[in-house]
Amino acid sequence: MGAEVAWNAAEQKVTITKDELVIDIFIAQPFATVNGKPVQLDASAFVEQGRTYLPLRFIAENLGAEVVRDAQTQKVTVIGL
Repeated sequence: MGAEVAWNAAEQKVTITKDELVIDIFIAQPFATVNGKPVQLDASAFVEQGRTYLPLRFIAENLGAEVVRDAQTQKVTVIGL
């Protein structure tokens, strides 16, 4: 997606940076920040078995992509990156 991703263990925060855009997502919190402004999330980030899971739609759309879900096939397509 062309962004840099950084992990801050002390704050339990993932920072995604691309050009002038900075997205901070906090583990187990119902919000993120986009360029310092709080934004409500539909799904919180979490860690399971040493892996960090982030809300794909939120990240992709903020990076300028379109996310399309086909309910019949359960397929998700990210368009435009």
